[in-house]
Amino acid sequence: MRQAQQPGLPCSFAVVAWQMVNGLYFHDFSQSDIKLPMRYASYSRRASALAIDSIWWTVIVLFVPLGPSTEDILMAPESFALSIVLWLAIGQCIPILVTGILWAVCGTSPGKRALHLRIVDADTGEPMTVRQAGLRTLGYLPSFATCGAGFLWVLFNQRKQALHDRIANTVVIDDGPVDGSLSAK
Repeated sequence: MRQAQQPGLPCSFAVVAWQMVNGLYFHDFSQSDIKLPMRYASYSRRASALAIDSIWWTVIVLFVPLGPSTEDILMAPESFALSIVLWLAIGQCIPILVTGILWAVCGTSPGKRALHLRIVDADTGEPMTVRQAGLRTLGYLPSFATCGAGFLWVLFNQRKQALHDRIANTVVIDDGPVDGSLSAK
């Protein structure tokens, strides 16, 4: 069945325009193929998110019992040095692993979420894959092991990628309000 055109509207564009003016045409622009440019997160925003994440990392390291108790160390003082080294390694790796799991599941960390930052694929802007989250987690180790030098890469490249972002081919984008207001999303 052929749809009747409105009188005086010869082409489909005019029909759509007439429908839009009269409230009869609706288009879901959220599902469109139009890609907006990514706003890369600045070094200061990323550093602020890392500081927020460091708070909960500290809670894990300080309050979750890792390693031997003080009584155990006093009972076997010869194992003191090994216990401290093991505790430091575990205490540093557990928060990084928990962060990697959060990246894989949520696509962001609590600090980045609080600041409306997201981690996405650098080429497509789509949410990162579990593989990319794993690579990014492994990339955190050299970023931290170089006394934070891996994080300074953000200052020297156009897409503001740190070492672990380059390893995983991810970028951190800012989804916060452009005008700087604190309105909720």
